[in-house]
Amino acid sequence: MNFELQPTLENALVKLVPLKQEDFDIMYQVASDPLIWEQHPDKYRYKREVFEKYFDGAIKSGGLSLSKKRIRMK
Repeated sequence: MNFELQPTLENALVKLVPLKQEDFDIMYQVASDPLIWEQHPDKYRYKREVFEKYFDGAIKSGGLSLSKKRIRMK
């Protein structure tokens, strides 16, 4: 039995895709806000060098997905 660790999943509202190295810039745009990490044990993850370590670990784990909002056309 083959088990895909990072499948692409989608419905009418959202699409989940495997996290890739090229997603770093968009992810860091959000993660660079110190308020997001204010109550997190690693309060300094908003700093680029700290976030890079976290992101690299996430890429290596192969277990994270990126959520993309689907755009509905009427």
